[in-house]
Amino acid sequence: MKKAVVIAVAVSLLLGLVGSAAVAQSDRAIARKYDLEGSFFGLGTYNWPGAEPGALWNYSIHIKEALDGGYSVGSIHFFTGNISVVGIVKATKFDYDYWVSCCALTPNLAAVGTANYEGTTYYFMFIYAADTMWFALNDVSYEDPWAADSVWMSGRDYELHSGIGGASAPWDPKVIHAE
Repeated sequence: MKKAVVIAVAVSLLLGLVGSAAVAQSDRAIARKYDLEGSFFGLGTYNWPGAEPGALWNYSIHIKEALDGGYSVGSIHFFTGNISVVGIVKATKFDYDYWVSCCALTPNLAAVGTANYEGTTYYFMFIYAADTMWFALNDVSYEDPWAADSVWMSGRDYELHSGIGGASAPWDPKVIHAE
């Protein structure tokens, strides 16, 4: 009898591990893939220190959005003149409430992560909707605003905005797995 209980517990633990591994694999499955390249003139009120107001910014964005956004990966690169910043995506959210609420921009994709700029590592927040992009760097973590589906309301170290409809980035993600 004791042996049967031990075997039953072992089998239950094994099945639990297999079940959780299957869930973890499905969470990591790619929902959508974004490959964007283009340019826009930076909105003057959101200028990047060191760049001319209204500078032409180029971008190269490659994001694999996982079914569970915490497993998303990718890179975000903005550059103009001698300014270049690359962000590494740590998480994403689809239809981020901040842009839905403030600007009725849907569908949209938000991403957070870290970026290295001029030898310093910053946190970044990024939001993309059809022909519209916003990107900001901060030395303060994105965790609190991200958890609240918001953004840093002040203290952004660097910020870039295309203006609504100002970016040459149509909404055209490649759907890999339907949610």
